[in-house]
Amino acid sequence: MQLGSELHQEILNLSTEILNDIELDKLPFDKILYKGLKLARLKNDFESISWLNYELQGYSDENDNSPEKIMALTKSGRFTHTIDKDGENKTHYYIKSIPEIEAQIDSTKQIMSNIKLPTSFEGNMILLAIQNIEDRLTSSRSFITSNVNVINKVKSNFYNYVINIYYETKFQNYTQNLFTNLKKEVDDKLYEINPDIIKQFVSIYDRLSANDEVEWSQAMSTCRNVIKCFADKVYPASNEKYKCKNGKELDIKDNHYKNRIIAYMDSKTNGDKKIFLEARFSDLLTRIQKIHDMLSNGTHNLKLSYADVQMCIIQTYFLLGDLINL
Repeated sequence: MQLGSELHQEILNLSTEILNDIELDKLPFDKILYKGLKLARLKNDFESISWLNYELQGYSDENDNSPEKIMALTKSGRFTHTIDKDGENKTHYYIKSIPEIEAQIDSTKQIMSNIKLPTSFEGNMILLAIQNIEDRLTSSRSFITSNVNVINKVKSNFYNYVINIYYETKFQNYTQNLFTNLKKEVDDKLYEINPDIIKQFVSIYDRLSANDEVEWSQAMSTCRNVIKCFADKVYPASNEKYKCKNGKELDIKDNHYKNRIIAYMDSKTNGDKKIFLEARFSDLLTRIQKIHDMLSNGTHNLKLSYADVQMCIIQTYFLLGDLINL
């Protein structure tokens, strides 16, 4: 669990760092992409590893006609659609790597900064020289603009990729902490009510891990025992009937553990939390009946799937968690 927590934190830290690098323009984009490769590796996202490798190495290999290459070009937005003179749609792809594009932009800017007006020309020759310089500057600006646009498209799509990971990981951390804290609270209270409940859950998990339908059936049977064990502690059996607040009478003898749990819930619906508890009462009552039916079916029917058994175990645990917090 700790290893998974540390990995989540590393992914969150790295995605945060990459987003800051992009938003604050801290590094050349190719350097940021290398961090993105590490992020994809930590996520075991092999499709994005392939995509980012293409961005760093280029798409110029004419022998590479793989679906991965087209996917990467599309994912980066490295294409334009045009219509030729015959009215046919044409797709043009930009295949240079990000390092190559950035290097060409830098060299073009350097060339532009070194262009100077000649001093040795006179008359019409000076006008031609000025026109030539303006043409070169216009061409250079156009080259820079078109290539910056390519980088910006890739950067925008890469940014969206990273920010999705950032929010996904942050949400997972929140939910993981939430469930970890909730599980500890439930486990502590269950242990306080009856340590045997925790021991039986351990037995349930062990049986679930076996690839054996008989073991799964036994796990379901143990779930039913867990609920009865809980009922024995929170509302012990009695030969006298329990009268609910709505006037209904319940048989709460030893074998009627479901009724005893209902009596336990009914006894809690008073005081300041009455309205809230009454709302939960209806929901819990439905869940108790459904879980009871599933458990009864599971102990006699070996046709249940692993997913069915797993869900029933989880629902049993969540039910007890809700009941102990009434």
